[in-house]
Amino acid sequence: MKMSRNIELNGGGAAASLPTFLGCVKEEAKTSHLAQPTQICLKFKKNSPTEKYSPSLETTIKGRVASFPITIDIAEDTKAVKVIISFKRPEDLEKAKGLLKTLEIPFTDKGKTANRKPEFSVVQPKKGEQKEESDEHLEPFPLDIIGYHHRGLLEPMLQPIHKFLHPSIRRMLSEFQIDDSTWRDLCKLAVYQCHDGDSCVPHPNNPESQKEIVQMQQLSTDSSEIRKNWKNTGFIWMPKKILEIPAYWISNCFGAVEEIPQHNSESTVSSQVSRYPVFDPSMFLRSLRDRDPISFDSVVSHERQPFWLKDSVIDELYEKDGKGNLMSKEPKIRYAQMIQVNAYQKHSRIDGEALSGESLPGFETKVTPGNILIVYPSRTIESLVQRLSVSRGITRYNYIGKILIPHQFLTNMPDVWVNLQRSSYSASH
Repeated sequence: MKMSRNIELNGGGAAASLPTFLGCVKEEAKTSHLAQPTQICLKFKKNSPTEKYSPSLETTIKGRVASFPITIDIAEDTKAVKVIISFKRPEDLEKAKGLLKTLEIPFTDKGKTANRKPEFSVVQPKKGEQKEESDEHLEPFPLDIIGYHHRGLLEPMLQPIHKFLHPSIRRMLSEFQIDDSTWRDLCKLAVYQCHDGDSCVPHPNNPESQKEIVQMQQLSTDSSEIRKNWKNTGFIWMPKKILEIPAYWISNCFGAVEEIPQHNSESTVSSQVSRYPVFDPSMFLRSLRDRDPISFDSVVSHERQPFWLKDSVIDELYEKDGKGNLMSKEPKIRYAQMIQVNAYQKHSRIDGEALSGESLPGFETKVTPGNILIVYPSRTIESLVQRLSVSRGITRYNYIGKILIPHQFLTNMPDVWVNLQRSSYSASH
């Protein structure tokens, strides 16, 4: 199916003469309704009916593909041992194939043991079988977190200008560990790195960026050739919508220092829909004021850093037992497009008084950390929380996993966080 989009360039002249491209190319969906294989069959032929396979067979297989959640079914008769390995996603199967093809399992018969390789095959879904799992139950990533450019009218993507992903966008999205098991409408983008550590993400649909990245991967022994010797170092997941937002792409593979100007969010309405109720920030703050007469910040200040959720906010979102521990990591109400952040629980053997007046490097404020820390997603904050977690060899906070919070907490709601005053502390001191 061919795509077309009407493009109108304001101002004419040189701008109108620049070659454009479709930022987000629609994928062919001819076979999207068909199931992809998620099972591998390993068949070990037996030399005699009395031959026995190693009791560690299942453990050995799980050890080979420890990175992927799997289930194993073993069937045995007098002629063979048949092992069916079921993966959660087709992508996991593709990555694990090479690891399982070289597997060897010990077989024993009459006191003699010999290793045996299996007959390897991928179990193809039956013709006409539909996908067992669909990403329709997932939600699109809430792009409001990084800006509101996706809500406005999008300008055309220009080949000479919109070639590489803006570094600040990649940094922000890397905090949330995006993958296709959490969000839908994603694409996988290649990451390239040069010898001095610089990295870049070229636009996959821009002919200019693809041409340039090919040149950047050419070998050279000349140290002055800064655009040579780049290598593909892997992939990252990105919301597809980012591919067609000009503000998030730049012309320089080495990045840009300037920040991205924010689009006005008040003039447009988000078109993203969810099967969950929409979170209402004003109503939520009113409920907090009713139960917790604390002062609320109304303006985000660069001198203050959001750190962890206030106790009153946690009480509003989650159920606790009599000791103040979370009864469940799921919130009382599952709002639309909630974000996963890290949560920590104070160790039961640690006296709360021992944590009063805690000083953190880089912050003037002394605080008493709560029983639960649901942490603002930032690498700096996470590293400081690690200082809280272990002190003088004593574990004070245990990591309890990812927890869901409304994504609006990360945009313009500083009043739900414990905000600490920054200091002039420098890591070099």
